[in-house]
Amino acid sequence: MIEGPKLVYVCSAGHSGSTVLSLILGGQPGLAGFGEIAQTVKRMHDRPKPCTCGQMPCPVWEPVLQEVDKLPAGDEDQRILAAVGRIAGLSAEKMAIDSSKNLPTLKLIRQHLGIDV
Repeated sequence: MIEGPKLVYVCSAGHSGSTVLSLILGGQPGLAGFGEIAQTVKRMHDRPKPCTCGQMPCPVWEPVLQEVDKLPAGDEDQRILAAVGRIAGLSAEKMAIDSSKNLPTLKLIRQHLGIDV
């Protein structure tokens, strides 16, 4: 069992196969893929599109996005941190995979969240 929140962060150039890597990893026992968390937070206004799980509202993302909605719209860093922190802490049995790809976002997560990246 995994103790404490852990996150696998995929960092790469766009169109380099990172989505495929994230999907392959997310299909493995002990790992759960969440796509590009930072981009999901940035595109929150696009709701209510169905989640890839097919449920609407999504039982995983909807509570996360509701929490992020409470934060100031102009503070993108805090909104991303809230989402990543919540998703990474969802399960003690699985490691979350974030394929946001962005080095500044990775640096932000490592500096401000107490999770193993």
